[in-house]
Amino acid sequence: MHKTLHKITGKSRNKERSVSVDKPIIYVDVLEASDIPITANKVTHVYCLIQYEDTKFITDVKPIVRSVATWNQSFMMSAGSTNGSLKFSVMKNNLVHKDRCKGHVDININSLLHEDVVTKWFVVDTSSSEDKTENNNCDTKLKLKLQYSSSERGKMNQLSEVTTITKYSPLQIFFERRPIRQTCAIFNHSELAPNANELGAFFQIAMDSTKMDVTDIIHFLVEQEVELSCKSNNTLPCKGVTSYLSMFGTMYIKAIFGDIVSEICDADEYLEVDVIRVKQRNPNCTEEEAQEKIKQHMTKILEIMSRLLYNMTSSVDKNLPFEIRDILYFLQVRVVKKFNPNDPALSWDLIRVSVSAFLFLRLLCPSLVTPQLHGLRMAAPPKNAARTLMILSKILLNLCCGTLLPETYMKPANDFITNNLDLIKQYVEKVSSQPMRRVRSKLDLDEVNILWSYHVIHKYLYKNLSTILSDFKSKKYNSSLVFTDQQRKEIEECMEEAYDITDILLGEPIDLSQQKKK
Repeated sequence: MHKTLHKITGKSRNKERSVSVDKPIIYVDVLEASDIPITANKVTHVYCLIQYEDTKFITDVKPIVRSVATWNQSFMMSAGSTNGSLKFSVMKNNLVHKDRCKGHVDININSLLHEDVVTKWFVVDTSSSEDKTENNNCDTKLKLKLQYSSSERGKMNQLSEVTTITKYSPLQIFFERRPIRQTCAIFNHSELAPNANELGAFFQIAMDSTKMDVTDIIHFLVEQEVELSCKSNNTLPCKGVTSYLSMFGTMYIKAIFGDIVSEICDADEYLEVDVIRVKQRNPNCTEEEAQEKIKQHMTKILEIMSRLLYNMTSSVDKNLPFEIRDILYFLQVRVVKKFNPNDPALSWDLIRVSVSAFLFLRLLCPSLVTPQLHGLRMAAPPKNAARTLMILSKILLNLCCGTLLPETYMKPANDFITNNLDLIKQYVEKVSSQPMRRVRSKLDLDEVNILWSYHVIHKYLYKNLSTILSDFKSKKYNSSLVFTDQQRKEIEECMEEAYDITDILLGEPIDLSQQKKK
């Protein structure tokens, strides 16, 4: 029981346009820009160039009044792929010379998938400005309103208008009465393993159920990964655990990294520590000058690293979700039990390596390198900030592994690593110790979310289950799990029942694109 493009003519959407209805749309409103650098006593005009894949739009040319330009123009464009970025270039209109770019904003389409409408100010990256006649150190911002027509939240609301959760009762009952091993076997086809969204949907179904325990499912997957020493990232145990970490880890990384990552990206300060890169940027720089710059940059980076480390180690009890502490504790118990070392020092090495592989490699370090994919930012970091975040991630990863950095230009950070080994050891011991308080995180699991989760799982099973069942019967089923003959027989019966439910009883999943046409 549950608890609870399109073909574009190149005109703005305010004007005549030709649009197909087979693909999702990105709706873009360019509202205004502020803090635009200008030359005193000179009237300057600007416009905004919008690019996505092969589509381009240009706003009207507007004068800058008190460092502000206002457009309030709307556009729409094709969004067949979510892997690209929207690029907004603020252009200076020059009547004599070629128009010059004053800066740009890049927004990853992935960041719009879980939002309905996004309206906010974006910092304009002016580091590559072509306009050298004016001061480009201003914090220019661009206000945009963005909506992706196939955003997940938008589709959730649409689904709730055409069906109810009662439709999926047979699937709910099936999941609640089948053992975990049998259920996981359905999703464990090596070539048809579910993606992160599909696994997240399954976990949400389990969390909403009064008869399923998502903790038991995760413990089973962790146990399988440890026992089988899964080396591929594409196995169900590995993908399942990573998806679960991300589901609950977003709140944690926002709490410990959010403000600092925002500061780094907004400042976009050049903090390169590789002497070769510094000389490439400044060819006239002497060796002594380059080394002095590097020393200053590394000092700033280590100061930031100290803040990150403080946030991590000082807020475990307050910010680290129970679900992550529970999985790390279960992991270290299984690792020590499997390898059964008698040497306490070796036990610590095993715990450090396993926790590092789970928490740091799968969550903390990736969130620094790609903050736009982990809920820390809407857009990808600008160039200088991205490099700084990469360097911080390298230091953090080597610190958690207890190894010194091998690169010559990174060696000045090795003293920092050595001096903080005890602190990171205490952190790893704490996050992987048995949590005393079993206070579960509160996720936004309203009925619309759960309905959507069943829809996602229904679509996955309807598309793949016939192939999974056929391969299982013919023993072509390549799985990371190991079964006895009796278990294989029970799993085959489980798959046949799931097939009857998804393909015969529930039938073809609701096509939301067809619903929108109606």
